[in-house]
Amino acid sequence: MFKPPRRSKPAGRSPHATARAHGRGRVRSQSRSRSLLLALVAATAMATAGLGVWAAQDGLTAQRGQAVFEGRTALVAHLPQQPTALPALATACANCHSGAEPLGGALTRHTLAQPVARRGGPASTYDAGSLCRALAEGVDPAQVVLPRAMPRYQVTAQDCAALWAHLMQRAS
Repeated sequence: MFKPPRRSKPAGRSPHATARAHGRGRVRSQSRSRSLLLALVAATAMATAGLGVWAAQDGLTAQRGQAVFEGRTALVAHLPQQPTALPALATACANCHSGAEPLGGALTRHTLAQPVARRGGPASTYDAGSLCRALAEGVDPAQVVLPRAMPRYQVTAQDCAALWAHLMQRAS
């Protein structure tokens, strides 16, 4: 079987050097740079448009969270070891966590997101997930059980995320 001889590359020249010598490398390089620039501009435009939508949604989420905090959106809750649900009026977070001297401590971005030793446990910080766990199970981020006076809530992921968004906007 006959095989044609292989062409050898010119000595000392890479494929890129050959392309540049014939003027093709610069065109490809400029075309690629232009494509990357257009992709970057398009991505920036979409992200900027998305930020406006996200900010609006975040504002609505925080408003829903404020309604949960103030008790305008009622949550089902009970005290530990008590099967009977509490009245809706008694389950508002604001009942114990707002005012001049809140009985259960103030809930703000500063009190939740700063490392603090709570109830004799090690210093810990809350995030959205640990807040949801504390509401539902009565256990804080340091694995310390919350007081029995703190209701255990049947809270949806949306309500919990909304409450977290509201608390992160509260300055005091």
